[in-house]
Amino acid sequence: MPQGQPTKVKKRKKSVIKRAQQARQRAEVNRANRTRVRSLIRRLRTAIGAKDATAAGNLLHVTMSAIDRALTKGVLHENTANRYKSRLFAFLYHLMGDRGAAEDLVGETFLRVYLARARYRSGTAFVPWLFTIARNLALGELR
Repeated sequence: MPQGQPTKVKKRKKSVIKRAQQARQRAEVNRANRTRVRSLIRRLRTAIGAKDATAAGNLLHVTMSAIDRALTKGVLHENTANRYKSRLFAFLYHLMGDRGAAEDLVGETFLRVYLARARYRSGTAFVPWLFTIARNLALGELR
């Protein structure tokens, strides 16, 4: 059903009316969750743009968990970034041997990718560039 379209009820049976009401409530909750995720991403981008490292660091964990929550609830569809995130986590977990450190480095990697997006040369492979950033961060963390 397109966003913003009211749920049409063709039959006036109790179960049909109840299902339509549940669909409207679900759509409202999903819209609120999408708005929350977008707002968090916007605030994170603003903090990064202002070069406020403490605010960006605080917002990073909150934003990543909101995105994860929205993905598990089906509010947001899985996309390429989510697949990169899981592969990147497996790679960093293998290097670090610590789940918490690997999760922190995944967030830091995507933050660095965002900050270095102007240096990325379109036409070149994205995944090796992403994993190079992650590897360099992990090696720096292990030193």
